[in-house]
Amino acid sequence: NPTKLLLAGKSCERDCANGANQAIRDTWMRDVKGADTYFFVGEGKMLLKDDEVWLDCGDAYLDLPYKTRVILKWSLNRGYDFTFLFDTDTYVIPDRLLSSGFEAYDLVGLFNGAIGVPEANEGKWSWVTGGNGYWISQRAAEIVVQHEPDHWAEDCWVLQVLGPYFQRGDLKAFSHEDYGFHTDGDEYLTRITSHCGTIGKHRAFDPQWMRNRYAYNALGTLR
Repeated sequence: NPTKLLLAGKSCERDCANGANQAIRDTWMRDVKGADTYFFVGEGKMLLKDDEVWLDCGDAYLDLPYKTRVILKWSLNRGYDFTFLFDTDTYVIPDRLLSSGFEAYDLVGLFNGAIGVPEANEGKWSWVTGGNGYWISQRAAEIVVQHEPDHWAEDCWVLQVLGPYFQRGDLKAFSHEDYGFHTDGDEYLTRITSHCGTIGKHRAFDPQWMRNRYAYNALGTLR
């Protein structure tokens, strides 16, 4: 059967209102073929667009681990084989993302240390940088949703859950060095994804950054 893929944007009411979601619709989301793309928003009252989904969780920055767990439950309930989790300041080149070989693994992203090694980073299992985005398989998602978040950073928390499984070889992970990097500058090349690099819990973001990168990519400036 064809692989069913979900590109899941970790959004919020603020990003719905400030144009962050729309900037993605106007740029790289237009080039997605063979996957569904949705933006996920926590509890709120504003009217959402057809590709925005309410979740039964909080909508603040520190709610991201809970939001991620509910996104994965939503994905599992709809039979998706793989989910790509991304932030609203993540720029993606869809054809490279979808041909990156993620299907051979249970988690693919840019890791900050050795995979499946206890205390590899800051006394924890190494984790992927969530701003660059990461693929997670249905099998790995089924494990994550059974756990209660115990860390404020969703990317760190997900890998604290999955780290022992990678160590034992029950799951397979791959650190894809071409996933991009954290930067506010447009002079850098983007290989698969790039992250604006918004700092701290306020996450100030100018959606024009997304449009600029798309324009540069169309001109061949980014490769």
